[in-house]
Amino acid sequence: MPPTATLDITRRDDQVVELDSTIIDLIRRRTELVTELQQAKSRAGMPRTQLVQETELLNKYRSALGIQGTTLALLLLKLGSRPELLPDGGR
Repeated sequence: MPPTATLDITRRDDQVVELDSTIIDLIRRRTELVTELQQAKSRAGMPRTQLVQETELLNKYRSALGIQGTTLALLLLKLGSRPELLPDGGR
């Protein structure tokens, strides 16, 4: 393999690793925000979740990413409602 191809592969591998770290950070931030939002709604006497918003989220992810997007959206919804599923409890 030419050296330039090896460098290109290494660079792309590094980019994927960096994106994975960013995605993990974003999921953690999203989970924290959703938890705070649900607590605020609960204190205000509002329902913690809204099915219309959850359905819109599922549709958005499915439209953008196909059937696997639905699976991803379901995982995000579950983490938002159960942050203790994260290794550090969502903290």
